[in-house]
Amino acid sequence: MEKTQKYIASDNESGFYVIKEKKLAKPAPFFCPVCNFSLSKQEDFIYYSTYSCCLECGMKFAEAQREKWNDGKRPTKEEIKEHVLEIEMKTRDIFLLDTDT
Repeated sequence: MEKTQKYIASDNESGFYVIKEKKLAKPAPFFCPVCNFSLSKQEDFIYYSTYSCCLECGMKFAEAQREKWNDGKRPTKEEIKEHVLEIEMKTRDIFLLDTDT
C-alpha cells in the first residue's frame, strides 16, 4: 500500500479550498541494496532516488548500462564482490598534524 499525504490547497479558479493527495517518497535505507555500504553522502541519496543504489554503484552499474538497469538488470554477485573490493582499496585522504611545533 502506498503512503500518501493529504493537504489543503487553494483552487484559484473557484475560490474554494480543496483537499488534495500526493504520494510520499519512499524513504532511503541506511545501506545500499547493491553493495551494502552505508548511504552517507548527499550524492548517495540523490542516486538512490534515481537508481535505488548509492553513488558508487550508480556510476559503475546504473549509468553505464542505463537502459538495461531501467529494465531490471542488476550486477552479478561476482561483479558486486569485485566492486566492493575496488571501493575498499581506494586511497583515503589522511591528514597528519604535527603538534610538536
